[in-house]
Amino acid sequence: MIADDTVLHEIREAWEFVRRAQNIVVGNLNAATMAGRPQSAEFRSLCFNLLLASAFSVLEDTLKQFRSEGRISSKSTRLGDLSQESRGT
Repeated sequence: MIADDTVLHEIREAWEFVRRAQNIVVGNLNAATMAGRPQSAEFRSLCFNLLLASAFSVLEDTLKQFRSEGRISSKSTRLGDLSQESRGT
């Protein structure tokens, strides 16, 4: 768990944004489908890729905070390195 309450609150808000955005995207895409409106596969992919990028951003911020709190000891701030270092934690 993140020790800094302010950072924890910010990360929780960022994750909540991702979840709300996901619900909005899925709801609107489903509504369009039910209304018989054609959808572009590229548009669907764009929507979900943006959500994925946002989710990875929250993960990266979380892992960077763990690094700054000394919970993981990665020398790098890159997401892949932070993720690899956090596996045993």
